Amino acid sequence: MTKIDREFFFKEVRARPFGGDLQQRHVDGCNAILNFWEEKYSDKDDRWIAYALGTAYHETAYRMEAINEYGGPNYFNARYGPGTPVGRVLGNTEAGDGNRFRGRGFVQLTGRANYADWSGRLDVDLLADPNKVLDTEVAARILVEGSVLGTFTGVKFSNYLNSGKDDWFHARQIINRLDKARRIADYGKQFWAAISYEGTGQVGQADHRPILREGADGEDVRFLQRYLGLHPDGGFGPMTDDVVRAFQDHNGLSVDGIVGRASWSKLLTLGLDVRDAPDDSDTASSGGSSAGGDGETGSSPVPVGSRPLLKMNSRGDAVKELQSLLGISDDGIFGSGTLEEVKNFQRNAQLQADGIVGPATWLALLNQ
Repeated sequence: MTKIDREFFFKEVRARPFGGDLQQRHVDGCNAILNFWEEKYSDKDDRWIAYALGTAYHETAYRMEAINEYGGPNYFNARYGPGTPVGRVLGNTEAGDGNRFRGRGFVQLTGRANYADWSGRLDVDLLADPNKVLDTEVAARILVEGSVLGTFTGVKFSNYLNSGKDDWFHARQIINRLDKARRIADYGKQFWAAISYEGTGQVGQADHRPILREGADGEDVRFLQRYLGLHPDGGFGPMTDDVVRAFQDHNGLSVDGIVGRASWSKLLTLGLDVRDAPDDSDTASSGGSSAGGDGETGSSPVPVGSRPLLKMNSRGDAVKELQSLLGISDDGIFGSGTLEEVKNFQRNAQLQADGIVGPATWLALLNQ
């Protein structure tokens, strides 16, 4: 069995999606999920395990721990009780079932019917002790196997991610309709970018990486740019097109700027080192000299200039400019809403997601 390169994996996920803040609980949760995958499903499409990790990252509020759904007994009984429409769908039949069988684990297993189903699959009485779902190894199996078999909603990984389909967006229906589908698809792709194998690296991904060309954007482009040694802004612009064509010419490929299977195979076979992500504490790496030449807007990026460091409770015109660049209401007050948008932007730009807008974040915002 080919083993996932854990050293590479944790190096990569430290930057994305964990924003530079990789804690022991994150490592333990990821390892539990990866361990079960390697034990039971290592011969399957590794987009599946990447999507499972992205789901766990979202469902546990980025903790990667088997957790209880947030709320109190009154809330759960009112929402999931046997007399409610949701409670009936979940198979809750007795008073108190809403709270007793509230969401738990990596995937927020909810409802008497699901707990009964998994009691049989695990040969563990979850009806008598629902908190057993909080055991890390139990939670990992429920997350992975439930998504492989389609036990939660009737659809499964193979419905969306197979030899002819690459539908990360609708894969959310495995768990919960399309709630936060785009965000979770991006998380899944960030974890997929970290899946590498001892001895073979990431070459196996060539079969499933999408065709990319100028105008494309998103996580797949960001992955490509890192292999090409470009600033990973996620936008396939003229600079990325030029570098792709140069790479194709150098490697005897059709020089068309289109990254298809042949280009992916050559890139991933070479096993190029991916660049480390800068953060706002690294002023040397965030200056104009280090970024020049790999932006999409010309030969040199828009400079940061004298823009100040901004953080929670900052006010003024610089905050208004920040908010405008983020595409949110520009009231000039750095509050909780702005903080969340800054952190999301930093995660997407492979920066340290600390909510502090320093040189690296300004540079990324001005050149997005």
